[in-house]
Amino acid sequence: MSIIIYLMDFSEEDKNSISILIEESERMRRSGKSVRIMSFTDLYELAESAQCIHPVEKIMMLNPECDKIDVPHNLKKIEQQIYSIGTLQYYIWNIFLSSEVHEAFYTLLQECLKSTEMIPIISSGYRSSAYQVVLTFQMLKQYNWDYSKVSEVLEFPGKSEHNNPTHHAIDIFCSQTQGQAGEHFSVLKEFEHTDVYSWMTRNAQDYGFSLSYPKNNTAGKIFEPWHWKFTG
Repeated sequence: MSIIIYLMDFSEEDKNSISILIEESERMRRSGKSVRIMSFTDLYELAESAQCIHPVEKIMMLNPECDKIDVPHNLKKIEQQIYSIGTLQYYIWNIFLSSEVHEAFYTLLQECLKSTEMIPIISSGYRSSAYQVVLTFQMLKQYNWDYSKVSEVLEFPGKSEHNNPTHHAIDIFCSQTQGQAGEHFSVLKEFEHTDVYSWMTRNAQDYGFSLSYPKNNTAGKIFEPWHWKFTG
């Protein structure tokens, strides 16, 4: 644990450069670039422009093999999903699924829709290990640089179930989910109280999906009703 504490100890200069990197990645996302599947070449170009090479290298030391995981070529792109909270509409852009997960999920979706009259919405699918570095920075900043809290909700780059090239996890919720408008994480947490979640707990295994982090899990993660791994 001491090495992790050291690696997560960033200077104020580092934090400023990390903030610039986060802002730049968001600008790229809003411009339509597929940041969720960025390569390590993309990441280092982004880090160089933000003067953030040193923090990136520190994060990658959490799993030195992470840059050896290639982005798969058979990804299916979900360009736009729409959901509502009250009178407000939100959009989720550019989710990527492996062909295996895509086929299994859409079979599941059709059966879930027949039973619940609701469509599961994917908020995250495949993520490259390079993007997991960016996401780690985002979560560190969100949790005031407290890695002990971040580790309850996020894995190291290359260790996340979302980074698996073929049998990756998906994060899902549905239109029945209630949560604070504009707070996507609160929407995910409330997924537990929906008909789709109840249906998933009874039937998801028939389509190759399992709940990764149930209540009182041994992985040290919080309960994540939204996080389902494809096991095939």
